[in-house]
Amino acid sequence: MRVLLVDDSRLDREKYAGLLRQLGAEVETCADGAAALARLNAGLPNPDRIVLDVLMPEMDGLATLAVLRHDPVLTTIPVLLLTSVADPPAVRSALQLGPTSYLLKSNDLATLRDRLAAFIARP
Repeated sequence: MRVLLVDDSRLDREKYAGLLRQLGAEVETCADGAAALARLNAGLPNPDRIVLDVLMPEMDGLATLAVLRHDPVLTTIPVLLLTSVADPPAVRSALQLGPTSYLLKSNDLATLRDRLAAFIARP
């Protein structure tokens, strides 16, 4: 299982990449949405899953997800929004873009691990 993890925080990238690797995923990381889209359009094999932060500089996760969902090839890749954004109107706006799942970073480690495991295991 190849996962592209997109987060502007180096510490968060290391933390969540470590969790995903413990779950058996092969993880590649990018620091923002623009870098992720450049990677996805570089002609390399596409990841099986994308874990995407919402609040990032240059191109945030919602703008990135909107591009993904309008690309005929990339739209099929499941996307988990992993974020600190818990404001109900913001969550509703994010869910309208069609992520596969939405997970708050504020969850305890066991919940994060369980939800990430379910995300990478889904068909």
